[in-house]
Amino acid sequence: MLVAVFAAYTWRIARSAAEEPHLVGPARYLACFSVARRRASVVAMLAFAAAIILLCAERFASALVGTGAEFGISEFLLVQWLAPLASEAPELLVAGLYAYRLNTNAGLGTLVSAKVNQWTLLVGTLPIVFAITSSSLHGLPIDATQREELLLTAAQSAFALMILANLSITMREALALFGLFWAQFLIGALVPSSIHGIERIVMSIAYLTLAAGIVVRDRRRLPGLARDGFFASHAELRS
Repeated sequence: MLVAVFAAYTWRIARSAAEEPHLVGPARYLACFSVARRRASVVAMLAFAAAIILLCAERFASALVGTGAEFGISEFLLVQWLAPLASEAPELLVAGLYAYRLNTNAGLGTLVSAKVNQWTLLVGTLPIVFAITSSSLHGLPIDATQREELLLTAAQSAFALMILANLSITMREALALFGLFWAQFLIGALVPSSIHGIERIVMSIAYLTLAAGIVVRDRRRLPGLARDGFFASHAELRS
């Protein structure tokens, strides 16, 4: 189902009108190539990136866990925070550059696209890959802590989605999202490990409560936005 959602999202986006991009740096250099040479260059870069990931991913994960064991740092904390920071740094940098140039549509679009990819294609393919490698049809096993983290991340995503549902984000909403993120990080670092589960559930409830409040506040606008997102033609949206 999640992979199907990603496919539907990709199909919907692919049907939107193409815009002339503002190219700088390497992208501008590639745009000078012929069509065949440009496509070959893009395929070569994708293959090179995939090869680097295959060569480094397992070693990086093993080194991360080994470093935590050597210095007494929680392996879960390193995998939860350090690994995503390394993997998501490129998109954060790109979105930050867009924001710096006041290109808010491209900046938010970069982050929203990445989030859709993570919560549909990535999450959906993990159990499939696990089933293939384990030669079984079992789902991806997760323990209680991982379930709580999934709940927390999903609740945070629901709050962010409702903030962006009206196609804008105020400074107050941005500060609320930013503040709650750091609050969950700091509280998790300060409270005893025995109540981390309670802390994650309480933060999840806070996110979902705020998301529900936005739904109530914007209840008259959301049906129209849903129609625009799913059913309205791109020609109609442009007009």
